[in-house]
Parts: sequence; C-alpha cells; structure tokens
Amino acid sequence: MSLKDIDASVGSAVAAALAQLSCQDWQLLGATRLSGGAINQNFLIELQDEQAQTIRWVMRRGQSAGIPGTHGRADEYTLFEFAHALGLTVPKPIALVQTDDGLVSFFEFRSGQADGRKLLQWLGAGYEASAQTAQALTRQLGAELGRLHSVKASELAAQTLAKTLGPRPAHSIEAAMVLVGKSFACVRQPTSYLTYATEQMLQEGRELAAQLTDSAASVCHNDFRLGNLMMDPESGRLTAVLDWEFAAWGDVMADIGWLTAPCWRFGGTKPVAGFGELDDLVSGLSSTMDVTEAQGLRTRLQNELAFWQRYAHLRWAIIAAQQGERAVQGDVEALELVITGCMSASLAEPVVSHYKGQDIARMAKATITTTSTTTGADGSAGVSSDRSTADRLLAEAAAHLKLHLAPQLSGAQKYSALMAANAIRLARGASSCASIDRSAATDQVIEDLVFDLRIWSFKG
Repeated sequence: MSLKDIDASVGSAVAAALAQLSCQDWQLLGATRLSGGAINQNFLIELQDEQAQTIRWVMRRGQSAGIPGTHGRADEYTLFEFAHALGLTVPKPIALVQTDDGLVSFFEFRSGQADGRKLLQWLGAGYEASAQTAQALTRQLGAELGRLHSVKASELAAQTLAKTLGPRPAHSIEAAMVLVGKSFACVRQPTSYLTYATEQMLQEGRELAAQLTDSAASVCHNDFRLGNLMMDPESGRLTAVLDWEFAAWGDVMADIGWLTAPCWRFGGTKPVAGFGELDDLVSGLSSTMDVTEAQGLRTRLQNELAFWQRYAHLRWAIIAAQQGERAVQGDVEALELVITGCMSASLAEPVVSHYKGQDIARMAKATITTTSTTTGADGSAGVSSDRSTADRLLAEAAAHLKLHLAPQLSGAQKYSALMAANAIRLARGASSCASIDRSAATDQVIEDLVFDLRIWSFKG
C-alpha cells in the first residue's frame, strides 16, 4: 500500500499521535480497516521506527452516535488505562489525540481471533486438544473476571475512575439495578413486554439486594462475551479483553450472567460462552480469592445465576431496542440497526416467560402452525397459501440475494446481501401478521410478545 492510498484523515490522526509521543521520525507504512464495529471504526496501523522495526497499532475512531449510556472515546481510553494498570489482558493504550473528526485513540495491536462463531467452531471441534484448550480458556476467563472484581481493583477504580464511573456505590446489586433502570429509561418507545420485564426484574433485584449485605459495588465490564474476547487458538490463550464502552459499577454476578447467558452462546451447548463448563469458570474465579470469598461466590452462583442470566437477556433486549431507535434512514448502518431492534422480542421472551409462568415461545410457535401455511422445499412454514404477487416478489428477491448473489460475494458485501435477505423475511413476516385481530387480547404483554415473536421467527 502506498501512502497515497491511505485515508487523509487516518494519516493526520497518526501524525498527531506520533507528535504527541515525540516519534516524528517514524514512518507510516499502511492502514487497513478492520472488520466489525457498528459504532466505531478500527484500523490496523503499520509503522516503521527509527531502527527500521515494524510497529503495529490499532486506531479507533467514532463512526456513528453511541448507544445511550455508553462511554465516549476519552472515558473508554481511561478505562483501558485502568485495566492495563491493573494487569488485565488488554491492549496497552498508546495515545489519545484530538482531530478535526473528533477524538481518536491508539492501542497496541494484539493478535488473535474474536469472532464468536469461529472460536466456537474450533473449541467445540471434539478433539482432545480443543477440549483441553476450552477448559484452559474458561479458567482464564474466570481469573480475568476475578481480578477485575477484586478488592484491589475496586479500590483502584474508586481512586482513578470517579470522573468516569462516578462514586463507588455501597451496594453491588442495587448498582446493577440502577444501571438497567437507566438503560431502559433511554428507550423512547418501549414495548409492553419490555416494560413488564424491566419492572419485574427491578422488583426481584431489590429483593435480592435486601438479602445481600456488606457487598460494595465493583467494576463490571458489562459486555464480557465472545466477540469482545480475543483468543489465540494456537496457543490456547486469551490475548485481549476489548470494548469497555459499557463498563460501570455493578456486581460480579452481572458479568458472570452475561458470559453464561443463552443469548451469548452462539449456538453452543456449554454454559460458559457455549464452549466452557461452569466449574472451570468458577475455578478460575476462585484462584483470585481467599477461601471465604470463593465459598460465598459458589453459594451466590447456586442461588442467583438464573436471575443474572435473565438480567443479561433483559439488558441485551433493551440495547437491541435502543439500536433500532438509533437507525437513521439512508445511513449505511440503518438496516442492521433496524434488524437488531426486531431482535428485542426474542431476547426478552425468556424473561417474560419466567415472570408470567408460561412458555411464550411455544405459544408463538403454536400460533404460527395454526395459520394457513404451505411447506417449502426446505421444510419451512409460515407462507400464506394465498400468496399475493407482492409477497411472491419479496420472497423471490430474498431467495435471489441469499442463494444466488451472496455465494458470489465475500466479507462485508456478502454480509450485506444476507442482511438484506433477512430484512425482506422480516418484512414478509410483518405483512403476514398485519391482518391479525388483537382487540380481544386478555393479556396485552403476552399478546404483544407473541405477535413480535411471530414476525421474528417467520420462515417464509
């Protein structure tokens, strides 16, 4: 890559960082956009120092408005500095510079794989080596969480992160409830089921908090999952914990619940991120604690894990709703955000089903199978037997994108084609449900959730 091929704004940001570090003699060799990131753009920056050695950084800058309640660039950088000083497995912060396009941050480059499905495919391969690696990685994740939630980390955070996170709350569960309450308050038009789930969760959380005394808040990563955990399959090591935008005061169980929640298992069957066993995670956590702390954690896991997994589903459902509301018509990211917003129903379902004492997912499936449908060649159901010309056109357009166009593409272009096909599927689902009479609903929460689940699970 020649320098003329490098985005001018990237080049100027790198120059500002080099000037800040008094490294003006270093040369910029290349800048490559990295995959992922709906809110942020990440670039691999290759430099050559005065001794002709190649140095690699990651440059991070904003791409769109952040999710309500997340940290901005400066606070995120401060959180990385905190985590690095604590000895956690994070990239070393290099520089934070102001540019015409806003704040830009630089970090050391860490190699590894962060794609959740690819990691799960490798870790769940069934070979003895992959099983041993999965166990070792699960214990490393536990130890990483243990260090983050240690007394040492909490005391350091209280001293250094007061401006970023606010004062340290006296009660960890209450802090976690405040967080989800504030997040929900940022949803402009919440559904009835999201409102119900939040109200029930906050009530149960307050009851739990009353039972747990002498538990000051600790720093929660709040997005500790595959996708934000970079691993090296070759060495079987965790190489980086990324994306600290959601970090806040909370409870260690919130991070454990997020990592073990079904919604973050990427199709895997094991309780920890789809590939690990809970005992191995607890083993890693316990290695950072004394005997009394470890026993207390095991007791809480036995009594509270299901609650915190529901808490994870609710938080993700709220974030998905926020994402849907962030969409700006015509923006490059708008389609993905709208689809994410539609996902909120499936995320909230386990929470609502628990508090209602009913299997609402089964109810939604039963509703679908009792409507007039035909069965396609792939065995899918949900297409009206009296299909309109408009529906047939949409169905063929989706099939063309998925079956004919996408296989000829790769990377971001392939992802976009599949995403467009998925959006058409959801539009057809919404159209098929439009004529349903909902005026006689006896439970509006369940009725609304079943309706949205029918759209999300439409298989036409």
